[in-house]
Amino acid sequence: MSLETFLSFLIYSSITATTPGPNNILALNSVVNYGYRESKKLILGIYAGFASIMILCGFGCNVLIELLPDVLGVLKILGVGYVLYLAYKVGISKPQNLEKTHNQRLGFFNAFFLQFVNVKIILYGITIHISFVLPYYQSLFYTSAFILLSIIIGFMGIFLWAIAGAMLKAFLIKHYKAANLTMAALLVLSAVQILLG
Repeated sequence: MSLETFLSFLIYSSITATTPGPNNILALNSVVNYGYRESKKLILGIYAGFASIMILCGFGCNVLIELLPDVLGVLKILGVGYVLYLAYKVGISKPQNLEKTHNQRLGFFNAFFLQFVNVKIILYGITIHISFVLPYYQSLFYTSAFILLSIIIGFMGIFLWAIAGAMLKAFLIKHYKAANLTMAALLVLSAVQILLG
């Protein structure tokens, strides 16, 4: 792999990891509404599910390529439906009293299983391996290295959005209607991108 190709991988994965999507918007919204400490389970669920998808995509890419036409249609329908549901929930949410809403938030398992219908990260994982790994390397070492690098870059994107939520919390709570509608609109755009992609 040339340095140019590796830099293309870094650019692609960094942009994909930091653009609005279900994971980033959920992390930001949860931190704004519940604080970083109360959002840790959701964020850890996103991390664990994201890492699982990257591992599955990395090691199962050849199988996924063969199954892709059938699997992608189902994933698109499930993914779009879930993203639109999340857009609705984010759009109508209000800053919450933590004691009242402790059981209403998405937790570890909800966030974990969201990853298995999150077409954005599934396509991210597949694209990385089809475009940047398989044409150059087929060894376990390089596949593992790119999986690890993809996971680290993805974690950084989610973490940046969560930190943005913590830093902008007061502003976003004060202007929660506009902020939530903006985040809901970004989720709807994510759903549209899934349909068009």
